[in-house]
Amino acid sequence: MASVALYSYKKGLGSWVLQRISALFLIAYIVPLLFFWVLHAEFVSPMVWKQFLLSTEMRILGILASLSLVIHAMIGAWVVATDYIHIDGIKRVTLALFYVITVGSSVAIIFLLLNAQ
Repeated sequence: MASVALYSYKKGLGSWVLQRISALFLIAYIVPLLFFWVLHAEFVSPMVWKQFLLSTEMRILGILASLSLVIHAMIGAWVVATDYIHIDGIKRVTLALFYVITVGSSVAIIFLLLNAQ
């Protein structure tokens, strides 16, 4: 059975580094959100949030965060599944479902960020 993968999660150090780098992109998205929320906590309206989140900078950070979340979650799910699920068939089905849900939600988020007005 042939397997095609863009990246093998079985490379320990590479996976560890990739997960840490993806975490930095997630932090780069969360920090501006927290600062905006703290600075505008008293008078922020849904329209102000929309303008902030749909600014070019936040759209770019949102796309990078969405892609980073996919990488981060897939590596994490693989590690957890290989550590705690010992039946190969259940492990493969669980990871496949998780991957489909993760990639699908990320594609939906990116589509919304690119097409929102």
